[in-house]
Amino acid sequence: MKLKMKLATYSKETTTAIGMLERVSATRRKLLVEKLQELLLEQESENKWEHLLETHPEPMLAMANNALREHKNGKSKLM
Repeated sequence: MKLKMKLATYSKETTTAIGMLERVSATRRKLLVEKLQELLLEQESENKWEHLLETHPEPMLAMANNALREHKNGKSKLM
């Protein structure tokens, strides 16, 4: 009963994820949670870059212009 009351405070998506995690073994659940943490850290990093670009675009624009200039001058290499 306690779990159901607590789940009521979560979003539908979170409740679904919890239900899915509870259906797998503890070992698999640990691996899935680690993967989720990686994804969330990646998203957090992307959000920080987007915020930085929105609030202070000048350094990024300067780097982009420099890279374009180097490419036009034949100083870039295919990756």
